[in-house]
Order: sequence, then structure tokens, then C-alpha cells
Amino acid sequence: MEFNWSLKSKFLSLTLLLVTITSLTTVVVVSFQLTDQLTNQKYNELHQSLSFISSSLNKDIKQLTEDAHIIANSRLIKSVVANNNNIDSFLSLIEQEEWKESLTVLFNQILAANSHYFKVRYVRYQKGTNLPSAKELLVIRRQNNSVIQLPDDQLQEKIHRGYIQNALSLKPNQTLLSELSLNREFGVISEPKTATLRAVAPIFHKQKLHGFIIISMDVTQMFHQLTQIITPPKQFYALRSDGYYFHHPDNEQTFSFEFKDKAQYTLQQDFTDSEALITVPKQINRETVYKTDKQKMAIVTEQVFFDSLNPHRYMLLALVQPYQEIDEITQNINISLLTTGFIIALIAGATAFLMMRTLAQPVKQLLNSMKQFGDIQQVGALPVQRHDELGVLARHFHKMSSGIKRQTEQLNQEIKVRRLTESRLKKQEVELKRSNSELEKFAYVASHDLQEPLRKVQAFGDRLAERMADKLDDKSFDYLSRMQQAASRMSQLISDLLAFSRVATRGRPFTQQSIDNILDGVLSDLEVAIEQSNTLIKREPLPELSVDEGQFRQLLQNLVGNAIKFRQQDKQHIVNIWSKLSQDNSKVCIYVKDNGIGFDPKYADRIFEVFQRLHARSQYEGTGIGLAICRKIVERHGGTIDVISQPGEGAEFIIELPIQWNREDL
Repeated sequence: MEFNWSLKSKFLSLTLLLVTITSLTTVVVVSFQLTDQLTNQKYNELHQSLSFISSSLNKDIKQLTEDAHIIANSRLIKSVVANNNNIDSFLSLIEQEEWKESLTVLFNQILAANSHYFKVRYVRYQKGTNLPSAKELLVIRRQNNSVIQLPDDQLQEKIHRGYIQNALSLKPNQTLLSELSLNREFGVISEPKTATLRAVAPIFHKQKLHGFIIISMDVTQMFHQLTQIITPPKQFYALRSDGYYFHHPDNEQTFSFEFKDKAQYTLQQDFTDSEALITVPKQINRETVYKTDKQKMAIVTEQVFFDSLNPHRYMLLALVQPYQEIDEITQNINISLLTTGFIIALIAGATAFLMMRTLAQPVKQLLNSMKQFGDIQQVGALPVQRHDELGVLARHFHKMSSGIKRQTEQLNQEIKVRRLTESRLKKQEVELKRSNSELEKFAYVASHDLQEPLRKVQAFGDRLAERMADKLDDKSFDYLSRMQQAASRMSQLISDLLAFSRVATRGRPFTQQSIDNILDGVLSDLEVAIEQSNTLIKREPLPELSVDEGQFRQLLQNLVGNAIKFRQQDKQHIVNIWSKLSQDNSKVCIYVKDNGIGFDPKYADRIFEVFQRLHARSQYEGTGIGLAICRKIVERHGGTIDVISQPGEGAEFIIELPIQWNREDL
């Protein structure tokens, strides 16, 4: 492999490409993030300003309703109403002047305390016989920076006004807020035009409506003061729910709906894509809209719910700012970021070129040494004297190659040893198979040769007992009987030993079997013993497993037979057989439990050994090999067998078998 300038050029080009892509990606990501942050910041600034305006507006309107309510329920008003059911008939002119003077002082104080209020009125309500009346009795208003009392000849009948009609249904402690409209005097819009919001508080005496306290607030002045915090080019708008303006930077468009002969101005006409702000209003809304001249604008709107009697009534406030300011800032930032990215790419390219010239020779030495080591496992010249990363890499490669050579030599030696060991193991395996085959033949021949003399001893003993029955005394019969029993036990012992030795060598292949069917056959074989012992068998469904059917049948027969054999004579003998899965569903446990004589737990391991008995032959027959055969069968099936017992409490044998396991060696 030749490390030439072509490869250097490719590496340098790749480095430049990666650095450039990384720089541009970083620029794009940072640009998007900054643009998003700046946009959010501008929207948040608009929202904060609008929130201040809405909270101030709410505060002033709430104060308006409270002031009207307080005056309507003041002691002075209650006193006037109590003595003024008919002011012309019952009060003298002096008394009229007294209560008017008192109310004038009170109304003057209200106007002085709040610069937004420009009129306070006391309106007396009378049902009358024909038509009801709502006549102004006292009007105090602000005019040309002074407060005046309206002369009696200018007091008006207000029963026809909408806010009076709506106030007739008010209950005590309720205050009506009128529609926001331009102030009118004698039905004519007054100059200068004043947007007016009226608070109407009813006056009750003995559950009877006697009149109203009406405070008029100059909303135009209030909007003007609130918008002082807004710096250009931001613009503030206040709208009805249908989009018509209460307040507009252009006064000509404010309250245009009051003049039927003039153009009607709405938010939808001034800003495209703003229909949703009116038709689907939200408590707080942030959108991007366009003016009719295609200028992009950022708009924030907020609903101001100000009428407690009409919770769904709201005023829509909007604050608008041109998007041009945001775009200019983001464009300047993007240009700066792009310039920085290209500068970084150029610096990185120059640095990469210099590094390539510095690294070319040592890298070439490393590549040649690696190639040589791969071919003939010899290490050539390496730049181990360098003090940079290449020197560290060269030293590590030298150390690694030396270690690989040593390990290769060790592996070759181990391979030779393992091959020799495998050869010996194969020979031992062949010898072991031959030995097992001879032992199996020996066991069969030995059992056959031993069984033949025993059968003759039993046969001749039977003949002797028949022919000499009248010549043998009782002691001789006892000797003969003992001889026959010993021969029978010896024959059974030889059969059991042969069965024990054949568990591993003469087993059948494993097949999927129903353990319930195997148990049915076992219980059928033990039917006579079960009936004679009056044993009650209780069983639950057992699973299907892959087993050696013959051996598993012998296993269950030995366990159930022992459970029947070792019973207590003085109570009903019961044998329970059931199974259950382990917690991880990998094993199944088969239980065989009885309520027989039991045994001491210290013999729990001993009973599974060959020729181990816990009772004399005169008490319970058997050779002491049955449980040893059981354990060997279970172990061949990859499982374990245990027992739990106490004297007089029976025994519980537990067979634990894997549901799936590798039997390739069986």
C-alpha cells in the first residue's frame, strides 16, 4: 500500500468537507435557534406590555363598579331615599338644597379621586301610573379641567336609554356595566368624542327600586394613558368581539360603527389572516399576520373579561409590531455566523494541510511495518522516537506485535498439547465404551448364572416340602421355609441390581408422553395392593413431558408402591399425586405424598443409596434398591428427587424435571 500525495489529497479533501459541513450545520442550527429565541422574545415583550394594559384596564373597571356600588349603598343615599319618595311634595326647597349639596360634595370627591371619571349622576326612578320615569336629579361632570354641577334645566329623562332599561332588572348589590359607546348629550355625540363606559348601581329601599347612581368613565383617556408605555413602531388596538375598533392609532377608525354614514373599519380589513382571532378567540393568542400593504406583522391578542354580570362579555386587546425589526436582527446574526463558519473552515483546511505534511512520513513507516508484520510477522522501522500521538501509536504497535508473536508461539504449543490430549481422550473413550459393554455383558451373565442355582434351590425345596411333609418335624419345616425365603430374596436382589445397572445403559429414546397415561397404567398394576390396603388415591392432572416411558413408569410404580407399603394401620391411608410449574416456568415438579409412618429427616439422603433400609425385613419386604433406581432414573432425565418427612406424618417425594433440556448425549 503506497501512501502517496493522491491519498493525502483525498484525506485533506475529506477533512475540509467534514469541517465545512460541520461548520455550516452548526451555523444553520444556531441560526434557527437564535431566530426562534428572538421571535419568542419579541412575542414575550409584546405579551408583557399587553398584559400590563389588560390588568390596568381590569383594575380601573373593577374600581368603577365598586365606586358606583359604594355610593349607591352609602348612608347619605339611604337617608335621601328614605325621606324622598316624592321630592316635590315632601321636602322643602331648603331640604332639597341640603341633600343636593351633600351629594355634590360626595360626587366631587369621587371625580377628584379618579381622573378617568368625567360624570357622576343620581337618577330617580318612578314607575308612574302610565309611563315609568328615570329623571336625572343631580349631575356632576368634568368640563374644561373643572368640575361643574349641571343646571336643573339641563337634567334629562333617561328612561329610554338602553343601560337604564337593562338596569331595571338589577338586584341589590349588583352593578351594571353599559355598552362601550361614545358619550351623547341630548342624543347628540359630544365633542371631543369620548369613549364612555358607565357603571349603573341600583338604589333600593325596603326591596323597592328608587333610582340609580351612574358613574361615567372616559375610556378614551384611559387608553391614551395606558398606551404611553408602548414605544413605536408598536401599535395598540382595542376591539369589540365582532372586530370593530374601540381604540385605533388612527382616530378616524375609532368607533366607526357609531357612524352609519362613514366607512366601517375592522381588524379583518386591516390585517389579512386575522379572521381566526375574531371567530375563534383565545384567552391569549400569538400570530403572524399581514397588513393590506403586505407588510408582515407580529400580533398578540388577549381577551379581557370585565363584566361580572355577563361572564362571557369581553373586550379584545391587540398589540402589533412589524416583523422587519426581528428579520433585520436575525439576518445580521446569520451573516455573522456564516462568515465565522467559513473562516473556521479555512483555518481547519490550512491546519489539516500542515498536519498532513507532518504526518505523512511516520504514517508511511507505520503502514509498511504493519504490512510486513502481516506477511512475515516481522516489524520494520517504526517512528518510536516521536513524542506525539504517532510515537505513542508506534510504541504501542511495537509492543502489540511483540505480544502477538509470543501469544502465537504459546498458542501453537497449546494446540499441540490439546491435539495430544484429544487423541488420548478418544482412546480412553473407546476403552470406556468397551469396558461398559463388557460390564453389561458380565452383569447379564452373572445375573443369569446366579439365578439358575437359586431357581433350583427353590424348586428342590418345594419338592422336599411335598415329599417329606409327614416325616419333617416343625423345626425342620422352619429351616426349609427360611431357606426358600432367602433364595427368593436373593433372586429379587439380583433382579433389582440388574435393573439398577441398566438404567443408564439400556434406556429407551425420549418421547413426548402424557404422565397422566403412565400413572393410569401404574395404578392399574397396583390395583390389588390399593384395594387390600384400602388406600385412597387423590390425583390432579399431570403434564406432558419428553421421557423414557418404561423408566418413568418404573419410577412412579416404585414411589406409589412405597407410599402404599409404608402405611399406618389405624387410620385411612391417603396418597396424593399432583404437579406444578416453577416460578420461571422452566421446570415442573411432580409430588407423591402419603400420610403413612414417615421417617426421621436425617435419613433423607440415605434412603436413595443402594441396600439402605430403615426397617427390618420382617416388618416391610424389599431389597433396599427401589429408591436408588428412582434417583438414577430422575438423574438420567436431567432432574433431581428429594423427600420431606417426619415420623408418623408421612413422606412427600418431590421430582423436579426440566421442561426442555439437551439430551444429545443420551
